[in-house]
Amino acid sequence: MSNLDFKPSELKNEIVDLLVRDLVPFVTSGPGLGKSAIAAQIAEEFGLELIDIRLSQCTPEDLMGLPMRVGDRAQFVPFDVFPDEDTELPEGKDGFLIFLDEFNSAPRGVLAAAYKIVYDRVVGMKKLHPKTKILLAGNREEDNAIVNDIGTALQSRVVHLGMRPDPDDFIAYAYKVGFDNRIMGFLEFQPQLLHAFNPDEVEHTFACPRTWEFTSKFIEGKTHEEISLRTLSGIISAGPAQSFHAFCKEYDKLPTFASILKDPKGIDIPRDTGTQFAVISMLIAKFDEKNFEDVVTYMHRMPKEMQVVFFRGAVSRQPTIRKHPKFIKSQQHLTEFFYADDDDETFDNAA
Repeated sequence: MSNLDFKPSELKNEIVDLLVRDLVPFVTSGPGLGKSAIAAQIAEEFGLELIDIRLSQCTPEDLMGLPMRVGDRAQFVPFDVFPDEDTELPEGKDGFLIFLDEFNSAPRGVLAAAYKIVYDRVVGMKKLHPKTKILLAGNREEDNAIVNDIGTALQSRVVHLGMRPDPDDFIAYAYKVGFDNRIMGFLEFQPQLLHAFNPDEVEHTFACPRTWEFTSKFIEGKTHEEISLRTLSGIISAGPAQSFHAFCKEYDKLPTFASILKDPKGIDIPRDTGTQFAVISMLIAKFDEKNFEDVVTYMHRMPKEMQVVFFRGAVSRQPTIRKHPKFIKSQQHLTEFFYADDDDETFDNAA
């Protein structure tokens, strides 16, 4: 990874800016970071029909079309996968987004056929629909992926963008879309396990944003006792699975949300850091505007660093909570705490 790489939320904005200007982004990253998901999000937000093509699985004919006799001549007639100048816009759509994934893993002949689409915006003998945008994505050679040289001609015709994993970015996204909140609590506690890919190891799978999404689906509605460690290892690999399984065991021992609301000033605060992260993830998942004041009263008894984690997650899940008087007051006190001298009044005394 390079310090020039973007985190996913930043990358999405850069891609949109380039597409608006009819430039072609070429996104590269480690596996499982969500390149396809970003393409789908962009297509949905801007009303584009997404055409998702795995270039490594194509033949040149898939892109160029088949030779057909037209009168006394032969012409390449493209498949109906690609929108040409005569294609009607689908109902409710404002254009098309052609997403050529695994671009630099394609065979040389397929790459050559793809050049015409990227260079000239032509498929077969026809021009692409004028409301078509093109996005490329691929893997990185350092990840032991099968990667081919795309050639200097194409290198200077696309905009190269790298993507890196970012735990805060992923956790905010996970709260927004409703992942199982144990995952967010665990990744706050062990952010290095968001993307635990090692190209030199031979495990069948690894922890990454994609497989954490699978994990969320697998554990939904299950207690620790109901979560199979062996199956979990088949999703995120053995090491991360063991750590997460142990975290879920501690999570099941937490005080209930109702008991915290009943006595936010008196109920015990866990001392173990991992358990504190678990409590916070539970509170973020369950608070609403009616109980927020009691939740914050409880959170004020936590270490300041944990309070920051809670408020950051609360905003990710429910952005409007920023307007709550208790939220505003808490942010003022936290700001004073982090910028205060050692002799200044503590948050607990001030609150």
